Amino acid sequence: MHPLKSAIERLAVSETAGGTTEARQVFLEFREQLTKGKIRAAEKIDGEWRVNIWVKEGILLGFRIGELSETGTDAGLSFVDKDTFPARRITIKDRVRLDKPLEVPENAVVVPGSRALKKGHAAEWGLSLYAPVIVKYRDEKTDQRIELEEWLR
Repeated sequence: MHPLKSAIERLAVSETAGGTTEARQVFLEFREQLTKGKIRAAEKIDGEWRVNIWVKEGILLGFRIGELSETGTDAGLSFVDKDTFPARRITIKDRVRLDKPLEVPENAVVVPGSRALKKGHAAEWGLSLYAPVIVKYRDEKTDQRIELEEWLR
C-alpha cells in the first residue's frame, strides 16, 4: 500500500479537510508523486486495468481544498483556476506527445464524448470539450448487439 493512501482516504471523507494545513501538505506530496508517475489513477495488474479509487479521491481532494487563483498576464492568456493545480510549462522534454499511441484496454468500448461548458464566454459561445470515453467493457450482450446490427445492415 502506498504511504499516502490512508491519509488521502481519510481526508477525502473529512468535512473539515479543506481548511487544514495537513490536507494541503498531503495533497502537495500526492500531486508531486502523481506528476512523476509514481502514483497512477489506473494500473495494469495481471493483464487487467484496475482503477485506483484512492488516487481519484486524491485528485478530487485537490479541487476541494484549492482556492481560486489568477494566472497569466494582462497582455496575454489569463485565467482563474484552483491553486492546487497550477499551470506549468510543458516542454518537448516532457514528452507529452508520446512516440507510440496510447493503449486502449482490451475489450473497451470507446465512444466519442463531449461535455458542454456551462459558464462564462464558453457557455455563451456554445463550446464543448470533446474526448474519447471508455463507457464499458465488452461482454456477451455487447457482442450480441453488434452481431445484430451487422446482420440488419
